Amino acid sequence: VRRASVGLKALVARVNSQQQLVLNVGSDQGVKSGDIFRIMSKEGIPINDPESGEPLGLIPVEKARLKVHMVYKKICVAETYRTYTVGGSSSSFASIFGPERTVTETMEVEISEEYEIDKTVRVGDPATLVTLGK
Repeated sequence: VRRASVGLKALVARVNSQQQLVLNVGSDQGVKSGDIFRIMSKEGIPINDPESGEPLGLIPVEKARLKVHMVYKKICVAETYRTYTVGGSSSSFASIFGPERTVTETMEVEISEEYEIDKTVRVGDPATLVTLGK
């Protein structure tokens, strides 16, 4: 069996918890432990031309990224893996200036109308292999 390649399509077969689900691909499709899948919305955010109002397309929305932990013949179990830090330091200046952190330059913008996207991961949601494990 050849190694899976980036772009392999899969579907969520079962949602076990807020941190774990099962995909309908496994060793038969070349999936290995450590592979990373992203779970995408079936629909996206519609973008319209600002002058004509003509629909220009949809921007897909990523719901989650998961790393494969267990691989079986036709399925794999994947779990959330990204972490982030919140909270401050114990420094006496932390309460005045906040903790030391890196920020990204921002633009002053007028926010477009909000568009509600359902980010609930469900059975049948599409998934795509985005990173190969080592």
